[in-house]
Amino acid sequence: MTWNLAALLAHLQAHPDFLALQRDISAGETTGYISVLDSARPYTIAALADALQRPLVILTPYSDRARHLADEIRQWAMAPEMVHLFAEPDAGPYERIFWSWETRQQRLSTLLALNERQAPGRPLIVVASLAALRQKTIPSQAIARHMRTLRPGQSLNIEKFTRLLSEIGYEAAGLVDRPGLFSRRGGILDLYPPHMTWPLRVDLFGDEIDTLRLFDPATQRTLPDREFAYPQRVTVGPAREVLPRYAQRACQRLRTLDLSNCHAALRQQMEEEITALCDGLSMRNAEFYLPYVYDRPASLLNHLPANSLLLLEDFAAWGNVAAELERHAQQSRDDLLSEGELPGNAVSPCFSAETLTAQLSARPSLQLIAPTAEESTNGKLYLQRTFTLSPHFGGQTRPFVTAVRELQNQGERVAIASREVLFLGDLFARHDVPISTEEIDRPLLAGEIRLQRVILPAGWALRLPNKRDKEQHLWLFSDAEIFGWRKPARRHRRVKAISSKETFFTNVKEGDYVVHIEHGIGIFQGLVTENIDGVPREYLKVNYAQGDTLLVPVQQADRLARYVGPAQSQPILHRLGTSDWEQAKRRARRAIADIAQELLALYAARATATGYAFAPDTPWQMELEASFPYGDTEDQFTATLEVKRDMEKPRPMDRLICGDVGYGKTEIAVRAAFKAIMDGKQVAILVPTTVLAQQHYNTFVRRFAPFPVRVEMLSRFLSPAAQRKVTEDITNGKVDIVIGTHRLLSKDVSFKDLGLLVIDEEQRFGVAHKERLKALRTGLDVLTLTATPIPRTLHMSLSGIRDMSIINTPPEERHPIKTVVAEYNEKIVRQAIYRELDRGGQVYFVHNRVQSINIIAQKVRRLVPTAVVTVAHGQMRERELERVMLAFAKGEIDVLVTTTIIENGLDIPNANTLIVNQAHHFGLAQLY
Repeated sequence: MTWNLAALLAHLQAHPDFLALQRDISAGETTGYISVLDSARPYTIAALADALQRPLVILTPYSDRARHLADEIRQWAMAPEMVHLFAEPDAGPYERIFWSWETRQQRLSTLLALNERQAPGRPLIVVASLAALRQKTIPSQAIARHMRTLRPGQSLNIEKFTRLLSEIGYEAAGLVDRPGLFSRRGGILDLYPPHMTWPLRVDLFGDEIDTLRLFDPATQRTLPDREFAYPQRVTVGPAREVLPRYAQRACQRLRTLDLSNCHAALRQQMEEEITALCDGLSMRNAEFYLPYVYDRPASLLNHLPANSLLLLEDFAAWGNVAAELERHAQQSRDDLLSEGELPGNAVSPCFSAETLTAQLSARPSLQLIAPTAEESTNGKLYLQRTFTLSPHFGGQTRPFVTAVRELQNQGERVAIASREVLFLGDLFARHDVPISTEEIDRPLLAGEIRLQRVILPAGWALRLPNKRDKEQHLWLFSDAEIFGWRKPARRHRRVKAISSKETFFTNVKEGDYVVHIEHGIGIFQGLVTENIDGVPREYLKVNYAQGDTLLVPVQQADRLARYVGPAQSQPILHRLGTSDWEQAKRRARRAIADIAQELLALYAARATATGYAFAPDTPWQMELEASFPYGDTEDQFTATLEVKRDMEKPRPMDRLICGDVGYGKTEIAVRAAFKAIMDGKQVAILVPTTVLAQQHYNTFVRRFAPFPVRVEMLSRFLSPAAQRKVTEDITNGKVDIVIGTHRLLSKDVSFKDLGLLVIDEEQRFGVAHKERLKALRTGLDVLTLTATPIPRTLHMSLSGIRDMSIINTPPEERHPIKTVVAEYNEKIVRQAIYRELDRGGQVYFVHNRVQSINIIAQKVRRLVPTAVVTVAHGQMRERELERVMLAFAKGEIDVLVTTTIIENGLDIPNANTLIVNQAHHFGLAQLY
């Protein structure tokens, strides 16, 4: 059920309004406005790029919008690989924070593409935020001068080329496993250009390139797709925006930095860094010195080809966003100067708003505006009223099918973009609605329905030109219209690393404990070269107890593995030539045999227990799962199947779902609860706090809204009268699912037909509560969710008494957590809050002392006067606490000053910064 999504571009490209826009742009009229819906902008941009065959650069004031817009345009583009996001740096202005390799890859691949000659039929599309546009970068001349194209059969001086690689930011390494590295082994040169997805292996025959091969950095082997793995042409560009060659030339300018203002440790570090730059060496923090390395640093606009067209999105907001960014940059500069963390004559790493405005005005541009903003325009309008909104069905699939059938009968064209193509295909088949399922690369015909497995944020309706009086449309329906959810587009996934001999070198460093399969635990001492029988060979050196040394040939690296054991404990080293290691292995085998016998007895006992066997999934179950707004991770999908399989068995389920916060445990509980309700059973969800009960209640109500399911909550947020009413309805079977705190364990709460108990964070309940839980477990399916299982629970799961599913796969777009430990400093706090607010996020400020929490909140208000700051703690009145937490969840509060009441699984997707005040007052579990 696939077809080329780009085939729909032809419908817009044939529209008279679009043709008028194309003619005006070709004639040089580029001062107007393109008035289209937000959801239709990626489609319009892709159609425009294909029609004009010239580079398009889309500039938006907001960082998150730039990233999502690039992903959405990539769905529509004729050449998705030609859509680039020019990322903003990881570090804020004047900050000495390392840029990630992902950021470098995105920026350098964009700059390299802009400086390359583009092939016909492959228009370049670049998306950038205002923050990325402001950042100074490498001049285009420096990139163009150092770009090299490699082809098989080409002559290559390997010595000269490796020197060039060092001069343009590549680092020599023994193994090429990340961007920016190169390695030479005789006539083989491995290098990993940052703009490439895979590293490159250059095989030389003498001074001539024999082959170019792409290889997997994990296995060091050529990629399996032979046609793709042997490119006939590869362009190699700089590995960094700060080139050591240019840094060496700028030595005199670098030494004019006034370090007298810096504290001693920073002054020494910067002196060492400047010396390294003057010696032409590459280093991790080189981007901090970019404004001093180049005579005239460039902006993204300086790299654009002469025929580029700018599309400015929400340009009316640019002035305010630019002013806010500059204000925060100046505040950061003042704070760092006062702390001795910045040279006194530090140059701004960003261009001013005036400079960027002048550069923008010198280039042809059009503004992207919403149809509602047409009244305030004073220029020519294009495509106004060309797009309209598609109707929404909110998960009601029967009205959706009826509407699509009616559109088909009217001769309308319908495109459906959804993740749930199997479900929708079966749905249309059951209602005898014909749809196209074969691969077709052409526009839609009148009355045709096509189904595409792709994720779009929203749909639209395109008014088509028609010679008759009757108006025709191209209707696009996404999961947002069908199921009522906006599903973010899937981002490119990194290839899962495969274990190999070579990966040993990337996982182990000198001084690490290692285990040899035949000799036991030792300490790795690195790679050494020894002459054995007059022949120099490389060995892995491992030290053992009492001075014993083992040399392992590199070809046998797979016999060594990194030692994995309890943290903060040192293992006992073994001796070579003794039986210590063999005895340890024998003891382990005996222990495994004992556990196996216990497991056999346990599983035999569990097999005799009787429970309720739930029926297989219903069509409504598939509808519910299809409405999930995100894609299942691999572990989440597996855990869901395991839970369903347990529920369909005639023995009671007792499964533990273990995964980090935000990894999708709640969604598994949603699906399990719905499965139980579909069989007429009741569901109880037990949570440790009232705040978490409220959040789960909101989630379940929202997910079950399209279905006849009654969800209730029992917590202190309810009045006594309301609680009595809920308990009565639970007893009478009128409530399908109830969510509550330990109030659910009270004697006055009895269920008519309880089929599933879901326990969130079981370790938070006391002994008395757990005794009540044991009574509930008899013959009942139990699902336990936890991020941090207590040792007893974990032991029971590992022993087989309880089944366990582990969710290790992080959700897409989840970034690694960055942790900074420092003395309390108001300037650091202000920078952290402003950084999060700049990206449109929210902040937790945790202070675990109720007596002084209002004083802390007042300090935060003084530090960040533009932010909405509110307090939340467990001693507040129930209604007030409920109001605050709901307001924070809705995004109405910027900074929540709170106690550890938030620690029990509270999930606010937009809150990505946590500031912990006086961390020594917290336990380790509370911090993590």
